[in-house]
Amino acid sequence: MPGEQTKEGKEKKAQEDRRSESKEVKLPMYSEVTRREGMVKYSLVQRASAFLNSLVKNYDKTGKIAINPQFDLADDFQEGLARIKLGDKWGYIDKNGKRVINPQFEDAKDFQEGLARVQLGSKWGYIDKNGNRIINPQFDYAWDFKEGLAGIQLGDKYGYIDKNGKIVSKP
Repeated sequence: MPGEQTKEGKEKKAQEDRRSESKEVKLPMYSEVTRREGMVKYSLVQRASAFLNSLVKNYDKTGKIAINPQFDLADDFQEGLARIKLGDKWGYIDKNGKRVINPQFEDAKDFQEGLARVQLGSKWGYIDKNGNRIINPQFDYAWDFKEGLAGIQLGDKYGYIDKNGKIVSKP
């Protein structure tokens, strides 16, 4: 009958299934090196029990460790600051590893044109490099500023705002 496997086909499939079940899954050590703004970020991800741990070191131009591993996640530097995650909150550090904006956001993105978009609760807004709220979280989603404008979403509508939060193209 069409769609029915032969005895040989069934045996072959059973062997393949046994082989795939018996394969030990090994997560390889993974390292990543990125360079930005005079810093080199080296990330090492390794398997520890059932969890993935990320150890991040940042090196200066001379190869000296500038920032020791202390964060759950750390991103590249953008406009002098890097996003960091501690627990379930995001904040920012400078190139010396000093926390300039304490982790307090559900999500945070890189700085673009002097502002970073951040999520507080379920809403998105923008902060400056000192952590001041320049545009209060009020959008369902927001995008980075480019040429002085950023896309925003309110419900199922989209529009643009300027750096003062003024809607220049209504959603």
